[in-house]
Amino acid sequence: MRNRLFGLLFVCTAFLTGCSALTPNKAGLQVISSDIPAEVFLDGTKLGATPYVNRELKSGEYTLELKPIDSSFVSYQTKVSLKKQLLTVLTWKPGNRPETSGGVLYEMESLRNKNNSELSITTVPDGAIITVDEAAKGFAPVLTENITAGEHQFEVRLPSYETQQHTINVQQGYRMNVTVKLAKQEYQATMSGELASPSATLTSTASASISGKTVAKTDTKSAATSPTPTPKAKTASASATPFVLAVPKPYVLIKKTGYLEKGVEGVRIRNRASADGDQIGFAPTGESYEYLGQEFDGFYKISFEEQTAWVSSSYAELNQ
Repeated sequence: MRNRLFGLLFVCTAFLTGCSALTPNKAGLQVISSDIPAEVFLDGTKLGATPYVNRELKSGEYTLELKPIDSSFVSYQTKVSLKKQLLTVLTWKPGNRPETSGGVLYEMESLRNKNNSELSITTVPDGAIITVDEAAKGFAPVLTENITAGEHQFEVRLPSYETQQHTINVQQGYRMNVTVKLAKQEYQATMSGELASPSATLTSTASASISGKTVAKTDTKSAATSPTPTPKAKTASASATPFVLAVPKPYVLIKKTGYLEKGVEGVRIRNRASADGDQIGFAPTGESYEYLGQEFDGFYKISFEEQTAWVSSSYAELNQ
């Protein structure tokens, strides 16, 4: 079934990226739902079933909804912006619950400077670690300005979520806006009672036509993921009594993140509870900080280097 699906996707890509561009004054939409067929709705109107392609749509803002034909999988809704002469693409992997569903939405917008190219990556939840062409770009949302036009690879990682790896073709004069909805890992108990994580595989299949050029292409990679081990709290010096905490409870412990800054693994510390907040420092994995009794919008309030700061709860653990 999976091989047959890839064949269908290749046909869709070839159809959209031939010699002719999209119909003038019309917008395009392509929707793929892994190997799980789903019905496609735009503002409540049924358009067809996946894999779905239409390049004769009216431009505008819409609510796109996917309803898997198999009712054991949950539906998904998102806002999309269909623009003239451009193709909006959604690749989706339905799950049995909203938190185990995931995918990627590709949208494009024209830049004033036609000599520039940009890549914007946003994640749900935010704060995921972004890597572009094997170079760490920080925590989402990330905007890479003045990126060279052409093919690039990007990876999105967040502890306890499936890793996503994709290939994308950035076009000169455009910003590619990528929204990645991450899916929670589903663990299975082994005979020993321990938790094991499956490999996470997500197919990025997207193609948008601008003068016959391909914006994104099929790319399937497996990113073996494993449960994030529970980090140990910071301990006192070797001469002190073992397991005595350097910071009394309540404290926030920095977990393993997989993100390196100057060769040290850890997480950025912000001046406010947002991934857009200014970075005021860097907290290494395994360090613990005094918890200031407030959690807001997925961030813990902590005391960091004698100042009030915030750290993402995706990369930290509260111990009370």
